[in-house]
Amino acid sequence: MTVFSLRDEESEYISIAWSPERFLGFRQLFSRERFGCCAVNQKNPDYEILVYFFMERKVVKITILCVGKIKESFYREAIAEYAKRLSRYCKLEIIEMADEKTPDKASAALEEQIREREADRLLSRLEEGAYVCTLEIQGRRYTSESFAEAINQVGLGGQSHIIFVIGGSLGLHEKVRKRSNRAVSFSDMTFPHQLMRVILCEQIYRAYRIINGEPYHK
Repeated sequence: MTVFSLRDEESEYISIAWSPERFLGFRQLFSRERFGCCAVNQKNPDYEILVYFFMERKVVKITILCVGKIKESFYREAIAEYAKRLSRYCKLEIIEMADEKTPDKASAALEEQIREREADRLLSRLEEGAYVCTLEIQGRRYTSESFAEAINQVGLGGQSHIIFVIGGSLGLHEKVRKRSNRAVSFSDMTFPHQLMRVILCEQIYRAYRIINGEPYHK
């Protein structure tokens, strides 16, 4: 017989005992505010539940920190729609930082200076202790399912704040990339950073639907 305990900052210890020879596996059960697991009898997995528990699950705050403001109404409307849908699953905020004007035929040195000035603004809004994900072409590729699992694991690991960072037209400075916990790439292609906000919002919403086992993802 094996006994183990689970605890988070807001819950008491919950001790669980199970017999390895009868253990088939854990199945995670999710709702908006709670999560749990169950283990089933290997001889009759459709019938006997050996372990079943619930613990309070923290509502994760997700911040999209980006350079530049969106002027096009169709982008704003799409983001507002996904923000409304996401309100069931997380606390979403979008912070727009001022961008730097880049003159035509700017030198490499000037472009580096512009990226650094934008980086200083971004770093000033990165909360200490937050889990930071930067959007970079060189980042890791995810399927929608693996992206959902990554978000879910951050929450289950005790993190309560995820910040996604989208740079300006010249990309992110090295100072911001060094602060990142995870670099994410959606494609080798280049997208307008305004459109990227819509794509990111949709993928976060899709991720929560997958996490909760709800219809949407196909």
